[in-house]
Amino acid sequence: MPGPVNPGDYTAAGHVVYALGTSPAERDRLRRQSAELRDHSALLLNRVGVAEGWQAIDLGCGPSGILDLLAERVGPAGQVIGLDFEPANVALAREFAAERGLANVEVIQGDARGTGFPSASYDLVHARMLLVNIPDPAAVVTEMVRLARPGGWVAVMEPDGGGRMCYPPNLAWDRLTQIFRSAQQVAGADTFIGRRLPELFRQAGLVTIGVEAKAVDGS
Repeated sequence: MPGPVNPGDYTAAGHVVYALGTSPAERDRLRRQSAELRDHSALLLNRVGVAEGWQAIDLGCGPSGILDLLAERVGPAGQVIGLDFEPANVALAREFAAERGLANVEVIQGDARGTGFPSASYDLVHARMLLVNIPDPAAVVTEMVRLARPGGWVAVMEPDGGGRMCYPPNLAWDRLTQIFRSAQQVAGADTFIGRRLPELFRQAGLVTIGVEAKAVDGS
């Protein structure tokens, strides 16, 4: 399988574009997010039918992503690559894999917009909560399609801020939502990426596209 690549530059005007930052608190949030979304991700992988011997890559894996879920499904005959731009996340993801004995997992620092890996290398190319946080999601989708083998899968799980609400109405919630959306706009990210996914996939050349929408209780 391909080795390490030179990371790209997720920056705009000298600033990191990831709206939520790279602090220890954010890395803790990403860990909690992985736990909270674990069941949803497992259902997605079941729907895809990830099997023994598959080659899979998790783009923007953060401190853990779905590395363990993928490792379990592809088995010793398969391989899982985790890729993240942030060096601290790469180190934590490597620790995560080592602590769980995931011998079929390799974590690499790199740019999801241009991984440098050969085309048609993977049975599954996956990203979760990645496209919503970057200013050029189409570039990542194009790269995902390039990496997928003929007959392979491109699978993403992304939010859409249009469904964000609180009932009964709460002024603090409304203000927090406004701040969050403003921060993403400053970073060039799209709060409403979820509804754009089919369009992005079609523009990248995919033909058979499936969408499943879920409303998640944030309480």
